[in-house]
Amino acid sequence: MRAAQLELETNVVRAYIGFSQAFALLDIAQETLEQQERIADLARWRLKGGIGTQLEVSQAEAPLPEYERQVDVYKEEIQLARNQLAALAGEGPGAGEALARPQLSLATPLPLPLPSALPAELVGHRPDIVAARWMVAAQARGIDVAKAGFYPNINLAASLTQAFADGALLSFLTSKASGYSFGPAISLPIFEGGHLRAQLGAASAQYDQAVDHYNATLVAALKDIADQVVRVHSLDTQPEASGRSVAAARRNYDLANEGYRRGLTNYLNVLIAQTQLLPAEDGQARVRAQRLAAYATLTSALGGGIDDPSNGPEETALAPSKHIGPLSRLSEAKQK
Repeated sequence: MRAAQLELETNVVRAYIGFSQAFALLDIAQETLEQQERIADLARWRLKGGIGTQLEVSQAEAPLPEYERQVDVYKEEIQLARNQLAALAGEGPGAGEALARPQLSLATPLPLPLPSALPAELVGHRPDIVAARWMVAAQARGIDVAKAGFYPNINLAASLTQAFADGALLSFLTSKASGYSFGPAISLPIFEGGHLRAQLGAASAQYDQAVDHYNATLVAALKDIADQVVRVHSLDTQPEASGRSVAAARRNYDLANEGYRRGLTNYLNVLIAQTQLLPAEDGQARVRAQRLAAYATLTSALGGGIDDPSNGPEETALAPSKHIGPLSRLSEAKQK
């Protein structure tokens, strides 16, 4: 249940970040469309003034349908994100219509950097690790139960149909009205040792399998955490580089656009500058969203605060009992 809760919360956070990213990309697409429309208007104005050509007008108008299509694509992504969040909340598609634009600034740096060290004990907060520990403890008790089957179970039942009211222990020997029955029920391992050994072997195999599953879960958890730490460190440096890329592309675009407006350069320079600016802005928005998503995924990999190691079994419960009697002493002697 806790693992499902953690997965649901993580998916909600990631969907909300994607929801915010779709709005950021829509802003870029609409801004690009408006820029292209202004360039097309300028090309028409230059043509009327006799300093432009019809080719420049055609070149300026050609990208408009594609930019309009991109605006529609991001509007579609916003609607799909609304539906996804509604589904994660267990609501119908209509519930997503009430979701407004997230008040989430993708450009704001996170105030909490990663600590210099992440203790391995933090992995104990993961629900899958706690569940795997419980499975090991359960299988350890299964071995104890199987070992207990090797001990004699003797139940000597005696019943008399007439109570000895006079306290005479042997009165049933002389009383004709007395009836008696002795029912010895004896179960000794010598009669079904093969069956008991098979049960113990199966219990031991299940315990080994539970331990292997715990080890595999632990290794996968440590890898997951290590991967997310690497990703977070990488994405902490990428926003600065993407910001410089956007600044350089925008400066180049502004110079090309101003030169074209003054008649100093042709439209080709503007087109080249714009093809550099759009991917740079798009990449910057995606890096910012990926950075937040990486922090959310790292929090999930560390357990998300859903569970606590104290909810798991005690350390002593993770191994079969050592005080099991003659069988354990025999096993210990063989090991020695």
